[in-house]
Amino acid sequence: MAAKRRAGRLAAPAGAGVGFGTPEAASAAQRRLGKTANNVSAPGQPDPAGGRERGRVREGAQPSLANHNGAQAPAVDPAEAQATAYDERRAARFRLRRVNGHVSALERVRKCGTPCSEVVGVKVTAGAAHYVGLSSCSSIWACAVCQATIRQARSEDLENKTGVWMRAGNSLAMATFTVSHHEHDRLKAQLNAMTTGFRKMQQGRRWQKFKDAYGLAGLTKAIEITHGENGWHGHFHVLVWLREALEDDAATERARRMEDELYAMWHKAAVKHGLGEPSRAHGVRVDPVRRGEAGARDLAKYIAKVQDKDTGKTHNAAMEMTRVDLKSGRRKSRTPFQILDDFSATGDAAELALWNEYEKATKGHKALTWTPDLVKELKKLLKEFGQDDDERTDEEILEEERDGEVAGFLSNRAFGRYIARHLTRDHELLQAAKSGGWLAMVALCQSWGVPDEDLFRSPDQGRRAS
Repeated sequence: MAAKRRAGRLAAPAGAGVGFGTPEAASAAQRRLGKTANNVSAPGQPDPAGGRERGRVREGAQPSLANHNGAQAPAVDPAEAQATAYDERRAARFRLRRVNGHVSALERVRKCGTPCSEVVGVKVTAGAAHYVGLSSCSSIWACAVCQATIRQARSEDLENKTGVWMRAGNSLAMATFTVSHHEHDRLKAQLNAMTTGFRKMQQGRRWQKFKDAYGLAGLTKAIEITHGENGWHGHFHVLVWLREALEDDAATERARRMEDELYAMWHKAAVKHGLGEPSRAHGVRVDPVRRGEAGARDLAKYIAKVQDKDTGKTHNAAMEMTRVDLKSGRRKSRTPFQILDDFSATGDAAELALWNEYEKATKGHKALTWTPDLVKELKKLLKEFGQDDDERTDEEILEEERDGEVAGFLSNRAFGRYIARHLTRDHELLQAAKSGGWLAMVALCQSWGVPDEDLFRSPDQGRRAS
């Protein structure tokens, strides 16, 4: 019976199309991408933005520490290496936004990064450069540029709150909830069923008894999505806020008991909502968080992991929950942005179909949700510690990123013609402004053929010229 319900709720109807993901749409999109002067490299060729071969992942590849003469390579400054890695990831995000401008199933996402005023400006602050005068879609799911900024802010907020919570003598645990998944499962149905089942699980006397037994103050839930040989795999990373702090051994034993009880409740909810039976080995996992500041950092990065290139850094719990963009899957288990990246390399209609399905399935879902009572309790606790709660909307977070000193402006027509039509130039211009300011901007734009009359030191100058 459960299998029949599962098939009816999750399987795709025969012959069903998925958004823009048809062979004709994929072919048209690839032709548009092919017209750009800085197109992505061909499949199998090195990708300067992503740092891996286009169209395939070299599993197990490790950088060589020796040069071709057998001598040891010079030591790399960690700070410089980290800055280079950040620039490479950011370049990849900007490139994917340009790809999305051609293929996204969501109009708002397609328009992200296009001019919305007469002039487009570049501002520089704290070693980073940003645009003003461009549209932002604020999509935490489908936009590689917007989601990175939003998730970073959410990660910092979560890390701050977990730190205050633990300094107040409380404790935390990390839980992961998964379901069985199959090749033909539709992501929208899977996510809706998981979200409903998780919400229903937290209702009734059994859940109240669980809360009372463990001193549960509330939950923070993040959604993570990957795709592999068995289709879409949605799973929840959940931060469990507990009022009693225990020594490590006692906390580990408590986590084991919580895991047993949570699995029993999750199993019932999953079956009831047509998700099949979650395995005991993977259905629910609960791990305690270390005490002190180290544990708070681990937690924050656990909740913040996102879907992007691997940073090579250890993620804390907040990062695990919120920064899905920093996470990369293996070839057999890809993140959605890796799917989009692979489409840009191959033009494969099946890849575009998966990407468009993901965009539409996640629209309307919150990436991070909090138990209402927990929100109120944390607000009071932050006030006691003399700290403010971060109540900014996603749009406000993106707007604040645009603060800084103005390096220069160019007309919207010049931006559209000489920059927006190319996959990498918007990031290259930011890099120039960051390193050399106005003069470097002008030199780079002139090398691309931008007329001098389209470059301005002030927005008023640009408006008069228009």
